[in-house]
Parts: sequence; structure tokens; C-alpha cells
Amino acid sequence: MAIHCGRRRVACRQIRMADAPLLFFWRRIDGRPLTRQPLVVRSVAHAGFLPHVQEDSLQRRYAKLQWTVRGSAHIRQDGKARRVQAGDITWWPADREHWARAGDDGWECWWFTLTPDSAAWPLLEVCGLGEGGTWPGGPCPEQLFDALGSAARVGTAAAEEEAGALAYRLFAMAARLRSVGEGGGLVDAALTRIAQRWSDPAFSIAGLAGELGTHRSQLSRAFTRAVGVPPSDHLLRLRLSRAATLLRTSDLAVQRIAERCGFAGASYFARAFRAAFASPPLQYREDRDG
Repeated sequence: MAIHCGRRRVACRQIRMADAPLLFFWRRIDGRPLTRQPLVVRSVAHAGFLPHVQEDSLQRRYAKLQWTVRGSAHIRQDGKARRVQAGDITWWPADREHWARAGDDGWECWWFTLTPDSAAWPLLEVCGLGEGGTWPGGPCPEQLFDALGSAARVGTAAAEEEAGALAYRLFAMAARLRSVGEGGGLVDAALTRIAQRWSDPAFSIAGLAGELGTHRSQLSRAFTRAVGVPPSDHLLRLRLSRAATLLRTSDLAVQRIAERCGFAGASYFARAFRAAFASPPLQYREDRDG
């Protein structure tokens, strides 16, 4: 429906789909900014699609930055088909085919588009976003998208400026995540959480992947590419390294050390320790004393 917001007439509607979250959609009607802006936001949307629903299938004059929140979709860019899933960023340049269809598990995403006459294209070229593509970006910054939607629909010059600034932040974030390599943002988030919670026996890589809004296999591929070992091996090494330190510097019982270092039981800890150090924990401690 069309509504009046300040000095600008905008299109704004909210709908609810079965088995999908509340959706938000805002779009300019005339596309003309109130003042000169380098980034002129044309539309903002938070959408949920049931399995196999077509999101788009046409060539569009505008450009679109899309961030998958959960689920998956099949997209086609420059004749190449690919699958996107939670945490993936997709950049659709202007005057290109925009083709996307929700996957078997449905699809939820945020996106915003720029007006065709935006003056930002040289800036996007510098940021490495001249061409389309899809790359892992980690959890969607939903608060930023939500703030962008709130600013865009106000319809004043100041709000228009704020929307452009928020759009730039999202572009800068997407460009950084693309430049640091596939999965860079995802790996950073994984490393941070592992460093914070490695001593918790309930902490697992499968649970970590869920928290980061991605699949365990995707996390493992990106992590291994960036760090050199799978996240499960990295977590185990942290736990074993700390356990070895406690065996050398304390008189804590092996059971207590296993608990402190995130192992679910002493027997599993003993097997893992022996495999890593070629010595059982008690022998490792005796060698220290000897």
C-alpha cells in the first residue's frame, strides 16, 4: 500500500506468509532523492519464502545486495547456477539477470537495492563489487538492515542521508568479507567463540555452526581453508594444550583436569591425550616429576 511519510510518498507494506517470519518491504515510488546522495537506497526488504517459491527471474536495472539469514536458495548469475545458504552474501549488479528460487528448506533473507542513477558505481568498483558474486559472510547483520529499513521509510532528507550511510556500512562490510577470502567473517566469528568457550564440555562445533547460522560442513570448509585444520581439531588442540599445562604445573586429579578443559569424560580425555602426546596423562605427569 502507498502511505505518506514526511515529504515523500513511499511504498511500504508488511505481510505474513505461512511458516515464515513477518516480512518487511519498502520501496521508493518515484526513485528521486530529496538531496544529492552518493548512495540512493531504492528499496529494503526482509523476506521469507516457502520451499521452491520463485523470488525473482528478470533482468533488473537496479543493483541488489542480499544476505541469507537461514534456509537456502538456488540462484543464477551470468548463466552460472549456484546454491546459497545461511550466512552467504549475494551481490547483483545493475542490468543483470536476477534469478533466485527458494530451496527445499525455504529461504529467509534481507536485501536492499540502489536506484539505477546512483553515483556510487565507481566506489563499488574500488571496493571490489563491480561484478556480481556470492561469498560466505557469516551471520547476517540484521540490526543494520533493520535500521536501514527504518531510516529509508521516514522520507526526510536527513533520514535519506542516514539510509545512504547505513547502506555504505553494509557495502563496506560485504567488501571486507569478500576481500579476506571465502568465509573470512565466518572464520573470525568461529575463532572468537572457540577462544571464549573451549573449556565448556557442552560446547561443540555442530552447536557453533548453528549459532553462526550456517551448516557444519560449510563452517569446516571455510575454517580449514583459513586456519589449516578443521575447527574440531583446533578446539581439541586448545583443550589438550591447556590440559598438558595443568598436568605440568598442578596436582589436580586427571578427572578434574578433564572437566576444566572441556572433556566430557576422563576416559575420552585419556585417549585423546595419549594420541596427541604419545603418553597417557599420568605418565606425562610422572615424566615431569622425574
